[in-house]
Amino acid sequence: MDVPLPRPLLHTVAVIDLTVDGVTAGALEPGTAGIRFIPAAFGRHGYGGPRPIPGHGPHHYRLHVFAIDKAIPREVTTPRALLATMSGHVLGRGPLTGTYER
Repeated sequence: MDVPLPRPLLHTVAVIDLTVDGVTAGALEPGTAGIRFIPAAFGRHGYGGPRPIPGHGPHHYRLHVFAIDKAIPREVTTPRALLATMSGHVLGRGPLTGTYER
């Protein structure tokens, strides 16, 4: 187990507007045009990078990308509401896993 918690920690939830055709390195920050954040763990907005517990060994970071056929309304403000809104509208999805330790 990577994190000594009862369930995985959700670091970042980003909703990328349909008009955005790419995201450059470092762009997952509040204020980036076409990207809004839904508060995740600890109420954070934006991506802060991996920060595993020092000396705890390698931690896995999983990124899940979803293509959906509708815009996400501004009223959707929690990860649970986002998943409910996406239900039945996923056109494709892809995972990416990276590891990091310090």
